[in-house]
Amino acid sequence: MTQGLLNALRYIQNVVRKIPFEADEEKAKKWLIQIFEDFIELKIIYQREAIKDSVHKASLLKEGDTILTFECGFLLEEIIYNSKVQNFKLIITGGEITNETKMAISRLEKAGIKVEYCHILTLQYMMKEVTKIVIQAVSVLSNGTAIGRLGTAQMACIAKYFNKSVIVICESYKLSEEVVLESIPVLSNFLGDPRELLGHSQLINVKSPILLAYNPLYDVTPAEDIDLIITDAGWLPPTSVLPLIKEIIKHDEKIKYSE
Repeated sequence: MTQGLLNALRYIQNVVRKIPFEADEEKAKKWLIQIFEDFIELKIIYQREAIKDSVHKASLLKEGDTILTFECGFLLEEIIYNSKVQNFKLIITGGEITNETKMAISRLEKAGIKVEYCHILTLQYMMKEVTKIVIQAVSVLSNGTAIGRLGTAQMACIAKYFNKSVIVICESYKLSEEVVLESIPVLSNFLGDPRELLGHSQLINVKSPILLAYNPLYDVTPAEDIDLIITDAGWLPPTSVLPLIKEIIKHDEKIKYSE
């Protein structure tokens, strides 16, 4: 379960507890439906639009830029697709190319955007032409670390070696109070099918007590490798994530039941 979904469930639990025991059932249901609709509108749709507007107004993409990203996420794809800048190139990196990435490349190429794909093992040879790295994170933790697709941390590490700017995009409803110092807790919670790594041969027993096959979906990019985090609340350094989370919690606690 991703952090955005976990935060949505916690939000729902919080508002349900606000309903007094003696409240009318039908009125309580209507209030809950309105709260859920507001959550979708303000914390999902609005936040995505706010990030896109902020990126375009601040001209994150400039003429002549070469942007590097890892398995282009849907929000980043929308930002690039709707960019008014014409003369720039997008390099997408990753492991074995997925159908999701193939479809994103196809859509962007149809829009006339220059797109290249390179395997992450060859990334160091592409870094000379890259001007900035943009990552769409699954979540950003309170200490400024970002959780992203497996391989994102490796890409950010290589980028910092070449002194390239690493920018993370994340909606504020995906921020987390947790602190993770290394990837093992993340790996244990987000595991894919091990047969994707080992093949689908019936000769391979993925439940063998001797052979332990792990197919982690996400990794952790440390705050030291991140220069800037773009949220709907503004552009922040990694050290400012915790104060933003506290403000969000205070705002959500102010919700009161009304018929």
